[in-house]
Amino acid sequence: MSGKLIFKDMELLRKLVDHVKTSPDRSIGSDDLFDPKYHKGGVIKNDENGWPLQDNIDMDKVPPALFLVKDQGVYLMSSGIPNLKDPKANDENRSLVLYADGLNPEKNEFDDWWNKAIDIIGGDDCCISLEISFFEKALRNKADKVIIAVTPSQVSAGYTVPKKAVKAGAKIKP
Repeated sequence: MSGKLIFKDMELLRKLVDHVKTSPDRSIGSDDLFDPKYHKGGVIKNDENGWPLQDNIDMDKVPPALFLVKDQGVYLMSSGIPNLKDPKANDENRSLVLYADGLNPEKNEFDDWWNKAIDIIGGDDCCISLEISFFEKALRNKADKVIIAVTPSQVSAGYTVPKKAVKAGAKIKP
């Protein structure tokens, strides 16, 4: 499991970043549910099934983030609440998302996007919180694409600007 995810729609990325920055509330990624720093008193309290209790999360400690999600495709979405609705979707509850190249189930053949997603990010569905500051920097520098590299031990990111590659060197998730 490893590879690169490429996101090219910078206008849509800006909408996601602006949304999470201006949202009155936000949700927490499933990866951060198990991090004690987001729990009251730094102590994780679990329910009877071993999952962290939502009411023990100190939401003031949860930073604005974009979620890297793998389920039906691989995409970025805002962690802001209320969700940023997709104006083109038939389902009024569907969030606006930015799909990685080749990983959009509405545009790519099932076997193609499914196998590529497994190769890059693994077989399980996931929701990984990514620091918003990296995306803000990419947008400020007029990036034309964001590249997220995934390995079994970390998620890192860089971006390109027209005619010039910039290595951000930002490890956005250990």
